[in-house]
Amino acid sequence: MSTFKALVLGTAVALGAATTLSAQAARPSSDIRHDRHELRSDRREIHQDHREVVSDRRDLRQDHRQLSRAKAAGDSAAVRADRREIRGDTRDLKGDHRDAVRDRKDARQDLRDLRRDRRDQRTPNGAN
Repeated sequence: MSTFKALVLGTAVALGAATTLSAQAARPSSDIRHDRHELRSDRREIHQDHREVVSDRRDLRQDHRQLSRAKAAGDSAAVRADRREIRGDTRDLKGDHRDAVRDRKDARQDLRDLRRDRRDQRTPNGAN
């Protein structure tokens, strides 16, 4: 599910970023406002990904406890099921962690864009 959300969000960001250079040059303050909104959105995604990672870690801890109880009880079918559950939760954790890293990278890039646009707005005629 999180991969699908990342795909949809990535497509939306790519289509939203497809503005022309002449429109950006004509309205620098709107470009700054757009970068600010993107940065805020990226930070929300980072917080959401962090919550998902924490939740996945909690699930793994519970699964490990359940596995140890099944081992102590000698229930081989439960041990097998618990190991399968742990593999699935580990896969989810890795995917959510990758999403968090990707969102942090996007946020850093959006922050660089925002700073560059602010600097360009302060300098006359875009000269450095």
